[in-house]
Amino acid sequence: MAIISSQYPILKAIAADAPVGMIHFDAHTDLFDSYFGGFKYTHGTPFHRAIEDGYLDPKRVVQIGIRGTMYDDEDIR
Repeated sequence: MAIISSQYPILKAIAADAPVGMIHFDAHTDLFDSYFGGFKYTHGTPFHRAIEDGYLDPKRVVQIGIRGTMYDDEDIR
């Protein structure tokens, strides 16, 4: 069962005309490619999906308060 985050549909709605930037205050990046054994749509993946689908411009994203990665260096990339 996937846990779908509310951020993804919100970004999809506000980026209808062009990708948006974002200031994100959180301890987690929510940028994982998959989570919980391969699920693509979870609370840990919404910003990865939004970038992948062209709703979020990664060059215009600032994340504040991030504690670090969960697994390895690949998470940073």
